[in-house]
Amino acid sequence: MDNSGDVTTALLGQLLAVQVATASTNRSTLQLPDLSTRPFSPSHSAVAVNILWFLSLACSLAAALCATLIQQWVRDYLQRIQRHTQPLRRARVRAFLFAGSEKWRMDQVVESIPPLLHMSLFLFFAGLFVFLSSLNKAVTGAVAAIVACFMCFYGFATFAPLLDPSAPFETPLSSILWRLILVLRGKLPHGFKDIGIYTTAMADLPNVRVRFAMHTPGDIEGAARQDAKALQWAYERITDDRELEPFVDGIPGFLSSADGYKTWRVASRLRGSTVWAVGNRLTVLLDGCLTSTPNFKRASICLDALFALCLYYPRYGVSLRDFSRQITTMVVWNNTFASKAICISVMSSHPFLLSHSRYLDIPQNIHELSQQADKAVREVDDLRRRLEETLQSPSGFDDKFVLVQLLRGYMDALQLAGAQLSAWADVVNSHSIILDMVPALSWYVSLPRDRYSITLRNVPSFEAYQSLQIYAHQILAYMRVTISPPLLDITTLPTLPERSSTWFPLFDPAVFSREEYKSLCRELKPLSSALNALGFKPTADQTMDNITQTRGPAVRPLHSQPGSSPPPLPLSFAGCGPFGSLALILQDCKDGCRVTSLLDFVATLKRYAPKAVEPFVITQTLDIVYPRQTTTLPEASQLLFVRALDEILTWEREAKPDKPCPFSDIDITRLVASLEHNLTHELSVRFAEDTFGSGIVQGLQSPGSELAIGMPHMEPSLTQDADKDIYNRSQEVYKYIVSQRKALRNRMEK
Repeated sequence: MDNSGDVTTALLGQLLAVQVATASTNRSTLQLPDLSTRPFSPSHSAVAVNILWFLSLACSLAAALCATLIQQWVRDYLQRIQRHTQPLRRARVRAFLFAGSEKWRMDQVVESIPPLLHMSLFLFFAGLFVFLSSLNKAVTGAVAAIVACFMCFYGFATFAPLLDPSAPFETPLSSILWRLILVLRGKLPHGFKDIGIYTTAMADLPNVRVRFAMHTPGDIEGAARQDAKALQWAYERITDDRELEPFVDGIPGFLSSADGYKTWRVASRLRGSTVWAVGNRLTVLLDGCLTSTPNFKRASICLDALFALCLYYPRYGVSLRDFSRQITTMVVWNNTFASKAICISVMSSHPFLLSHSRYLDIPQNIHELSQQADKAVREVDDLRRRLEETLQSPSGFDDKFVLVQLLRGYMDALQLAGAQLSAWADVVNSHSIILDMVPALSWYVSLPRDRYSITLRNVPSFEAYQSLQIYAHQILAYMRVTISPPLLDITTLPTLPERSSTWFPLFDPAVFSREEYKSLCRELKPLSSALNALGFKPTADQTMDNITQTRGPAVRPLHSQPGSSPPPLPLSFAGCGPFGSLALILQDCKDGCRVTSLLDFVATLKRYAPKAVEPFVITQTLDIVYPRQTTTLPEASQLLFVRALDEILTWEREAKPDKPCPFSDIDITRLVASLEHNLTHELSVRFAEDTFGSGIVQGLQSPGSELAIGMPHMEPSLTQDADKDIYNRSQEVYKYIVSQRKALRNRMEK
């Protein structure tokens, strides 16, 4: 076949020759070109270019047609289902059509469209390269460089998921190559054998990614680490409270699952993690709800999240701020919220108390020091009372000899008490971090740390008291004003007559009007009145320079400011003063905090006394702060447990509709049952008998006597008969408590 292009060229050549001959004078010399045709043969490059480009066009058109058809099929599929309003008909039609789609592999038809487009693009690039190679090498090189870069990226996207299933890249060739690798290797890739993935499940690359996401081969916590990073990423990108609220709402359900608990634990240990401080952020969010127009929904969400953090995460700790202000506010407008906030406050301090108690270094004589401190405070208060009574008597200011003797005894007691209280404070103040973690013991942390003394110059008969310590009065002043009920049997001081100018600059009217100093000034007023009564009036310079400060920058406030939280309840009992009780608590912390958190829980509940509680929340908190014991409590812990149980039983016995007992019958029954095997020492059994009034041993200890509490290792070994006697008496105490509770329930039912 002739090439039409060549024939056209020959004809044009003849026409040109005729025109040239016409213009020439010698016409005989005209010679026409040879019009004989030659067979046409296209070049190989032209054939290749046409094949590649037309194939590319065919693939593109086929992909477009298939996409249009699939879109129509999907639209028809939805219309056939949604046209029916009856649920049963719609469900059966949907199931029938879906089964047909699965049977005829519609998903594979959809997945075949992208490969057609990819193939079309590759064919076009190949034809373009062949076409340009026959024209110009420079143009071919420039285009080939761009195409080569694209092909390198495409190859990288193809092989990346084969090397790392977490890679986001994938092409249609990736799945084909994955199946080919499995066929060629004839076995599973290394690492998959550990998680039981078989070849049938491995044939699909998406399934492989799911398996890797659920469990990383060779790494037990691999999935948890991935979840923790995702959790950390989501938390760090929360910018306002509206975004934080849904996150907080999901915390309880998240932590209640095993995977969620593990993920939160791993997230808190990641480098640079801020998840561990979510408790503080929740507290800030909760503060925004406690306004004049409270947001009950958000407050409930915050409390549920904080409670879940403390409940499911106790051993790793939840960093929370002081919760007293929030509890005080919630008691006013929602008692149920207040009870949950109390539980959160106690549980949040429990893990930190456990971790810090291991480093306690308690001296061997701590119980002796505590008893001396309790005794010193009582003696100073008794002598102050006697001095007041003497000054209030008709002849109190006239009998100088009796007044001088009484003042000397009073000053001797002040000096001795100052030394004993200072020795006690030096020992216990080193453990203030433990006391600060227990809200019920905050009264001790707030005791005045600055110790003051009075300088008496040129006072006849009292030359030996140049520097009179008044630290005991500082502590008494704080206890008298702050702690409710008073730690000691202290009544309001009577008003004394004014006879002359005061000795102390603190009694200056301008200073005395300051509320925080009134209690201390009143404590020292009997001493000032007695010195004035003896005629020892201070000079002008003495009134301004006779109280010296031995430590600390200034006088600490001696009572809670108006509007603050109510004062804490001291954990003391008959026969053991506040400092003795504190020594027992430190000993219990040293032994593993077996009862301290329970005491804190009881004292905090009594401090705020919410009128409505959630029994399930109280039970869960009790399981955290006082878990079921598998071993017997030490001696000091047994004494504290008896004290805590007595408070709970008294609360149950005196419960009223407006003052209910927060502990359920099941909770109290568990605690009473725990008492049965936690009375193994003579002292604890005797204290339990006196506390619960079982009638076994009465009158062994008078109300004001001291408990002879010694260190556990100092207790003498008991004989077999003594052990049996203690066991029998403990069983009698247990049976007596059970019978009393049974009688109480019978009265309530009637």
